[in-house]
Amino acid sequence: MEKLKKFFKLIRIKETFLSIPLAYVGLIFAGGDEIYTWLMITLAMISARTIGIISNKLIGYSIDARDNSFRGIPVSQKENSKPLLLVTGIISAFILVYSSYLLNQLCFYLSFAGLFLLLTYSYMKRLTWARHFYFGLVETAAPIGGYIAETGRFEPAALILGGAILLWIAGLDIYYSIQNMESEKRENVFSIPLRFGHENAMLYASLLYLSSITVIVTLGFFESRGLAFWAAVICVAIIFIRQHMLARNSDTQASMDEFFQINNFVSPVLFVGTFIDVMFR
Repeated sequence: MEKLKKFFKLIRIKETFLSIPLAYVGLIFAGGDEIYTWLMITLAMISARTIGIISNKLIGYSIDARDNSFRGIPVSQKENSKPLLLVTGIISAFILVYSSYLLNQLCFYLSFAGLFLLLTYSYMKRLTWARHFYFGLVETAAPIGGYIAETGRFEPAALILGGAILLWIAGLDIYYSIQNMESEKRENVFSIPLRFGHENAMLYASLLYLSSITVIVTLGFFESRGLAFWAAVICVAIIFIRQHMLARNSDTQASMDEFFQINNFVSPVLFVGTFIDVMFR
């Protein structure tokens, strides 16, 4: 049991479940109400998130072993976990493709594109400072995939929702990178903070957050959403503002701990607001 807990910590199982609501939001926007579709999306999301984390661990082991994501994990466990991570990744890839196949044909085809993104985004920090946007692109697969799982086709609402998530995640990743400028410089990886400086990076991250909220508001009007949805959007905007304030005060560990703790509420709040909005219509 103890080994299982350590393994779940290694693959960030808690963060996996916190990312699933993004796919649910896409499904709700598409009008999905079948339990079967919700279950298949859940399987696909758990698998995709697991693949992404495992590929990041295996591809960037030398860097990630010194990163905060490995804090508290013994070196021996990191090394001994490699074969287990590889096997888990292969199984997760199969589950992702098969669950997508059970949803519809377009989801099945797109699952391979999703696998490509998941397996390559870890290389981006060694190739370009624009890696933050690539990470955002990876995360757009959740809401867009949730939408297509119901409709079986691309529609403007899915792309708009995906754009909002891309902007949010890119901004979030820039904020995260700002806190790790010294280690990233030492490891010779690329990022916007290292390329354009701390203050410019703060500005870009805040503009991306603002753009994300703007896109979500646009989508809300486009879809004629109700009070619960708008209440959720306001809550997300407040979280974004608070995160920017905390990032400005990043000299204390407590500030950054709060930064990432409140970030965990963004996708659940957006999901709950959208879900209630649909239920009471």
